[in-house]
Amino acid sequence: MTRESRLLFLTGLTLSLFALIGYFTNGSLIFPFPLNPFIFFIVVFQFTWWHYKRGFPIFLFLFTALTGVLSQPFFWEIVLSLDSLQGFAKIPVMVWFQFFNAVGLVASAVYLLNRQKSHFTSIITTAGILLYAFGFLYDYTASSVIDISFELAGFGLIALSVLIRPTYQPFHLLWILLFILEISEWLSWALV
Repeated sequence: MTRESRLLFLTGLTLSLFALIGYFTNGSLIFPFPLNPFIFFIVVFQFTWWHYKRGFPIFLFLFTALTGVLSQPFFWEIVLSLDSLQGFAKIPVMVWFQFFNAVGLVASAVYLLNRQKSHFTSIITTAGILLYAFGFLYDYTASSVIDISFELAGFGLIALSVLIRPTYQPFHLLWILLFILEISEWLSWALV
């Protein structure tokens, strides 16, 4: 098992243990999904530390992870005082970071798509990109469970394509991590 695989396994194991502890204490299976962008950032930062010489794709993932963290109100509640936060909430900074996060994810997926040599995995990846984009756009008009379902299906298809034929290793594991994080959020919403 490579160090990247071990990191992914430990992340999934930590999420599962957190959910199981919550199940045994509260009777419901709830994952720490508000921390998903932070978890993704930490894992991507570690990948960047290990593979910074690989260039553009890992830095694109780092940009995506950073904008994901900056799009979270939880982050800004930690950084800003209450007075500053009230003034900060009037401008749509978090929405712009969320938009750049989505653009970074789509750009990463398109980069992956250009590297794939199999038509079958290219079709699966394209369908995943379209489902994710639809879920992101649908986010502002529907309930979060439906939105998460589209994004989950998109990440699931991209993760499936990199499992069938791994492309640009070891960064393909980040798509599997995104799927794990998204399914943990979906399970938390669906099982409550």
